[in-house]
Amino acid sequence: MRRCWMGTVWILLVAPMTWAGTSLWVEPAGVMIMPDRSAGTRGEIRLTGVRNEYVAAQLALRSDEEGGGPCSFEWTALRSASGKEIARQNIALFRMTEKIDALVPLVTSDGTNVANSLRPEKDKTIPFWVDVLIPAGTPAEEFTGRITLKADGRDVAVVPVEVKVLDLEIPAEPTLPTQCQVFIAQTPHLKANIETYMNEIRRHRLQPHCDGFLYSPKRDLEAMNPGGRGWQFLYLYLDGNRKNWPYKWQEFKKGAEFYRNLGMIDRVYVTANDPVGGEVFAEFFKGLIQEVPEFKDRIMAITRWQEGSELSKVVRCFVYDSRTYRSEADYRARWDERRAQGHEVWLMLPAARASGWAAWREKAGGIFSWGIYGGWENRNEEWSPAGLLCPGLFRKQDASTVGGAPSWTLVDDISGPVMKRQAKRFRQGLAEYELLKMAEKKAGRPKVEAIVDTVYTELSKWNADEDAWEKARQQVIDLLLQPDGK
Repeated sequence: MRRCWMGTVWILLVAPMTWAGTSLWVEPAGVMIMPDRSAGTRGEIRLTGVRNEYVAAQLALRSDEEGGGPCSFEWTALRSASGKEIARQNIALFRMTEKIDALVPLVTSDGTNVANSLRPEKDKTIPFWVDVLIPAGTPAEEFTGRITLKADGRDVAVVPVEVKVLDLEIPAEPTLPTQCQVFIAQTPHLKANIETYMNEIRRHRLQPHCDGFLYSPKRDLEAMNPGGRGWQFLYLYLDGNRKNWPYKWQEFKKGAEFYRNLGMIDRVYVTANDPVGGEVFAEFFKGLIQEVPEFKDRIMAITRWQEGSELSKVVRCFVYDSRTYRSEADYRARWDERRAQGHEVWLMLPAARASGWAAWREKAGGIFSWGIYGGWENRNEEWSPAGLLCPGLFRKQDASTVGGAPSWTLVDDISGPVMKRQAKRFRQGLAEYELLKMAEKKAGRPKVEAIVDTVYTELSKWNADEDAWEKARQQVIDLLLQPDGK
């Protein structure tokens, strides 16, 4: 056996001709790892986070020779010097597919081995995502453990992991509303495993909603808001047939009663799509408000379609699309005018880390997004922009279709949802939104704005340098850790 030192990763060469050309290294979560990426030198995962936050990094595996593998990963719990522990169940590894950036768990939460076997390919870099949840109540200490790459029952690479837990805690439940559409009726696997899917979406600090709420069974609706937590969005597609309006009003009235019984009627919004024009919608909503007065201040519309229409007099929650308003120099003044009238301003933003920072900087009431989706089973599409994919998309296919190594194919019978990389980045920004709120409360908005403005300037314009974001995050944390009065 030979040993090769790479940064802080030991590559233990169990067979000189088999593993001598294999490299395993660490990359930050914000780096997109492409198949042609050269081996890096960073060999240790070092993360800093707060309680109730997921922190993440990436591993990359590359072989310069043929014949390596098959291999798999093992990982330990993280332990502190005082004997405290971040349990192994709070650590997850995912294999990232090349084509659609889907993150398939190597091992599911119930211990099922899904994709924890691979064979490195010559001159191709394979990325892996590492998630660590810092649970509530975790002491502010440093926790260490390791991730081990194994082959033939032997350790071939060891990556030390260190997580520094700060004495800060963000809310376990998000305080920023998000609206992410999920297709349930078109996705049998999702419908059959509704609780699993909805829990996974909510673990990413996102709020799922279904546009077919009028026809959804109680079980589906309760899965989206377990125990009455979160928000809900009743989506309306109106065709202008006034004869159907009394029926629709009654259905909305039933929906209101359902959410009233869950104790969350004050967190239910009605979202409007506008194929018929603002005048017709305004007429419909005036009738709806008579039936359900609680909806009066939570009628929502996308303003690029509704600005200046009769509907804008009924709407109280205005959704601004970043693609439309980013070029308007006075948009913040206009939005302040709306807020002064008691309106909420929401943003339609892409799934990115910057979205949480943008929501804080623009004083958004929430983030409106079509971007979680469910995908349709049995269709080979790349269309889940923000994150959720279903196993039906992962029929057993060859590597040229899926983008995985020949020995590693996605399978049909995975028991849960598959999230995309964008969802992880979105989750990070939503967690950091909570840090920004906490910092604003402690140090005042001007100090926090000065930090945010170094990475985010206006809608759809933000810094692409991951180091700049990490620096800004650290400055926010420094504000939070300052003794009171300084």
